This record gives sequence, C-alpha cells and structure tokens, in this order.
Amino acid sequence: MTVRVTESGTPQLSDSRSFTISVVPPPGISSCTLSNGAFNLAWSAYPGKTYRVQYKTNLNDAAWVILGPDVVAAGYAVSATDTNFPTDQPFYRIVQTD
Repeated sequence: MTVRVTESGTPQLSDSRSFTISVVPPPGISSCTLSNGAFNLAWSAYPGKTYRVQYKTNLNDAAWVILGPDVVAAGYAVSATDTNFPTDQPFYRIVQTD
C-alpha cells in the first residue's frame, strides 16, 4: 500500500510512503493428542511470531498458568507438550505475544 500526501502551499510539497499490510489469522488448533500421560497440542502459526500456551483446570480461576517457554514459529505449524498432564480436565489457550 502506498500513501501519498500533497499540500496546496507554495511551493507545493508532497511525499509518499509504501508499506506492506499482512493480515494474519489467529492461531487455530490443528490437533490434540494424549499419549502416555503427555498432552500434545498443535496449532497453525505464522513464521517468526511468538506463541505462549497457557492452561487452567477451572475456568472460574482468575489466572492462567504458563505451560513451558514461549515458542517461536519456524514455519506455519507449531506444537507444545504438557508432560505434567493433570488428573483434572485442563483448559488450554494459545496467545500470540508479538
């Protein structure tokens, strides 16, 4: 996209700037698997963006717990594993941090 600005003074001045707009969809969960007590969550991503997986066992709790370190997407798919899968049913969410 290019934006051009022109004013009508004397002398008449103008300038333009070009930039790229990228519309990135929010992360979409592509798979969830539970194997040997470990929960694996995979989602679509945008390369270079940083994602954080959070969980809680009760949706009424105020705070979400961060699951492991943030993940920087190297491609269009990312995954994270919860190796301490709780006995209660957890709720997960993915947050893009940048």
